Amino acid sequence: MKVHRVGTSFLDDHASELSMGKKPSALSVVEYAQDRKPLITPTIQSSMSGSKGESDGQQYLLIPNKDHILVLSMSHGQTVCKLVSHTDDKDEQQERSSCNGNRALVTATILKYKKSNTDVSIDNAVEFSVIAGFSDGTLEEWFLSSIPLDKSKSKTISPTRKLLLPKEYNPATITHITSPVEGDGGILYALVTIGSEIKFIRVDIPCISDEEEDDGVSLLRLINTQDLKTFAKPHNTEAEMNDENVRETTSEKKHLVLPKVFSLASVCCERKGVKMTYVVAAHKRGLVVYCDNYDSRQTIAEADRFILYPQVKGKKSICAFALAPNGEDVALGYVDGKIDILVSVLSRSASYVEETSPSKVHPQDSLIVRTIHWHALPVKTLCYLGLQGSRAAPSLISGGEEAVVVMWNVERGLNRPSNTLPRISKGCITHIVTNPYSISGSASSTDMDIIVRCMDNTLQLIHGNNHAIRWKIQGLASSNNECVDITSESNQVPSPMLHIDPKTRTLLMTRLAGAPGFIHWYDLTSNQVVGELEVAPYNRISRKEAHHNAYPRPTVTNFVFSDSGNDLITVDTMLTENLSLGKSCEVESVVNNDTDLSKKMSLVTNIKFWSRAREVGKRLTAERHGKGMPFELISAMPNPHGYINGEIDALAISRLGNRACSLSSQEGAFHIWGKGKTFTADKNSLSPLQPSWKRLCKITIPSGYSSSLKHGTGQDKNSTVAFSNDGSVLAIAFGRHITLWDHSNATLLKTLCTHESLCDIQFVRSPLDMILAVGKSSVSILPPFSSGYLGNNSWSYKLPEKSIIGGTKIELGLVTPLVSRKELAVTMRQTQDNAKELMISTKIVIVDIMSGKAKERNDGTVCSWEIEGNVLCLCDISQIQEQWASEQAVLLALNDRNDIFVLDTDDDRIVEQKVTERSDLSLIQNTNSSALSSTGAPKLEMYRKRKSEEVMHGVLGTNSEGKNIDAVGKGSLVFDSAEATPLSTSQLPALSGNFARSFMSRNFKKLKHND
Repeated sequence: MKVHRVGTSFLDDHASELSMGKKPSALSVVEYAQDRKPLITPTIQSSMSGSKGESDGQQYLLIPNKDHILVLSMSHGQTVCKLVSHTDDKDEQQERSSCNGNRALVTATILKYKKSNTDVSIDNAVEFSVIAGFSDGTLEEWFLSSIPLDKSKSKTISPTRKLLLPKEYNPATITHITSPVEGDGGILYALVTIGSEIKFIRVDIPCISDEEEDDGVSLLRLINTQDLKTFAKPHNTEAEMNDENVRETTSEKKHLVLPKVFSLASVCCERKGVKMTYVVAAHKRGLVVYCDNYDSRQTIAEADRFILYPQVKGKKSICAFALAPNGEDVALGYVDGKIDILVSVLSRSASYVEETSPSKVHPQDSLIVRTIHWHALPVKTLCYLGLQGSRAAPSLISGGEEAVVVMWNVERGLNRPSNTLPRISKGCITHIVTNPYSISGSASSTDMDIIVRCMDNTLQLIHGNNHAIRWKIQGLASSNNECVDITSESNQVPSPMLHIDPKTRTLLMTRLAGAPGFIHWYDLTSNQVVGELEVAPYNRISRKEAHHNAYPRPTVTNFVFSDSGNDLITVDTMLTENLSLGKSCEVESVVNNDTDLSKKMSLVTNIKFWSRAREVGKRLTAERHGKGMPFELISAMPNPHGYINGEIDALAISRLGNRACSLSSQEGAFHIWGKGKTFTADKNSLSPLQPSWKRLCKITIPSGYSSSLKHGTGQDKNSTVAFSNDGSVLAIAFGRHITLWDHSNATLLKTLCTHESLCDIQFVRSPLDMILAVGKSSVSILPPFSSGYLGNNSWSYKLPEKSIIGGTKIELGLVTPLVSRKELAVTMRQTQDNAKELMISTKIVIVDIMSGKAKERNDGTVCSWEIEGNVLCLCDISQIQEQWASEQAVLLALNDRNDIFVLDTDDDRIVEQKVTERSDLSLIQNTNSSALSSTGAPKLEMYRKRKSEEVMHGVLGTNSEGKNIDAVGKGSLVFDSAEATPLSTSQLPALSGNFARSFMSRNFKKLKHND
């Protein structure tokens, strides 16, 4: 049993905060991941290229994530390969302290080497690599020449070598690293946190030798490491917020307290004929500038090379900064939306360091500051457009929560933007990166490229001259696209929904935090969104003021497809300030202050019917990576279940797509919808007929069931309504009761009673017409008209209350049928309360749908998978053959860490359960028999029969020999059909449609056989 991770988010930092249903604190995530910015490489000559046509090389875009670096092509944005971390060094892991927690990639930069004994004018005299710093204090290096030029051969690349800091730095966390583009090469500047100290260090990294390149991952202890300055960490966050400037501690060492640094950058330029490197660390209260001049290293102490620029009084906190490529200016962005340009601050700092007079004046006293203002909300990112080392005046680019790219021409002295690119995404802009390398002589002038990365997980390349979008890709939009809390009716974060498009066999996703109101078609091969459907349009308005919460946004609560994939029905909700449109509810106020805590708004519910457009579908089928999806809105109705109390709890569509049902517990009724055909406006037109949907009837929930309905819905799935396989019977769950309806004439056929309130019901295809009922702690396969109807194939499993084994709490999760395999996938959530944190994992067990017994391997162990975190969605892919899924793939799982997994089975190792299927389980169609009328159907008493408990074999308890299989939990079979007594046909209700014909044919066959 194998688990493959096939999808994750480009911006994956919200994943840990989404567990346990918590809202992600987007602001803290953006600050933490600000140094994980995208990196643009120089033109790389690949060592893996085999043809002469590839000798020109190309540029790449590197996207650092928490456990890998994604390599994209700058030409078209497609994935080339992944740079993965090396974790097989057990001796080195033991050497590092375990107090650092889980190992994660924190920061990355590109490093340049000059090869020894090589003329600089010769090609390949310079080697480039990418170095990543990790939370355990290690560095890993990948040489960019190892990236393959052939994009069709996507692969993972291990690091060339692993770099260790000296032992006196253990344990340490590398928080920021930087290396100037135009530097001498092999020099790295880093901030390292060791206990209560922050060390500013310079590392000289030797170039790799030819022997090391062939030895795999080599381990190198860095020797040429120099401490430049030591700072002290703030004792707590509150002290950091109250201090306006960097201050001295009261300890004996007299270290300066340095607030949390959110970014570290460097630039190299010529000064008086000598190369000067400026390294700047930015924090919310000011800047720290370090001037590195190799010629004067012996005459000036390292501590004197640091210049502190405390924040000017009256200014807000700094949240973004950028270094000008000409080595002169520094741009600072504030939380109130203002931007300050510190003119010539770097050159003034160098002059201050070189001056030896004891009465020298601090450069801040005579600093020239230009202030520009466009943003109404905090500035999240700043970047200059220009080449490093060039004396030309660069342009400044800023971005923030408004999702607008703002361009400034500072040299002209204007206080307004030179250009703006509005609505660049559906979320806050987190990073803007420009190309720092000159591509002279290239056919495409890429030295003006702008990379924009946003919180909705979009990444796009914009040309700096004509501002045209060259390409745009979107990953898993799982992260919140706002930087503050969102005004909503409930504090619970709805779980995403997964589905497979029956037509294109592509994964569908909705309820994603980064794409509200959208359904995404997600390609797992490229890990990108290939299509989208805007179900609920809305104007994305961020906050008007900094102290406001984000405005409400729509939520797709339900969507269902017909088996053909041509019919789609969606339900969406939206909060509005118009109190006369929908259900009135109390929400958190948009204004986030102590005086106004709540506000009344209306919740509007919309049902929409969509049809797949044939002509558009043909075109988009040929173009796999289309932007939109071929669906047209046919019908729509606001508040179909009433304006006051009409929220839709469940939605279902028949397999043929001609009938649908929506259920509302607040209204106390369910509606039956029917699809018909209408003519086009032009009678002579040859266009195909467009379907139309209308409400056929409204059925009030019978007395006694309406009160139990609110206890039956839940778990975000809301699948308490289901059509039978032929669409003739409708099943609705009311609490612990399942009611069967003939929806053609609104007749109640039968009532079933289960052990607890149900969260999910559906008809399964094998055994045909049986009902899968899932409660909070139970799973059942039930016959719709008692056990005598379909034979002895019913069973029920119930998890004992408060299932805690070995300190691990066991809870029943999702249950998904595997249609082609006649099996069920049952998830069990395992929660272990450690001293530090809750450890949550999910076990997925394969159960035979005919007998209720777990599938076993040849060695007697249960066939199951283990996934870290809580599994939020399961999707059956056993009938799908795609590039991202092997022939043994059966399930697709999404966990609360925003990782998508493909679950494979080892069929050759699974012991096949010998379960004999009854021949009368197949659907029998009798074209000569007429549909029976349900008029005069007898009134049925509730059929309820308690059975003796029997230990379930092999699912989560013990086997028949008493051997312990798994220490997860123990359940019991509440009943199986071996003890059931068949009912006479006189006790069964009158039926209609295919369901009735099938039932009558089976019983006539039995009677004829008995005669």
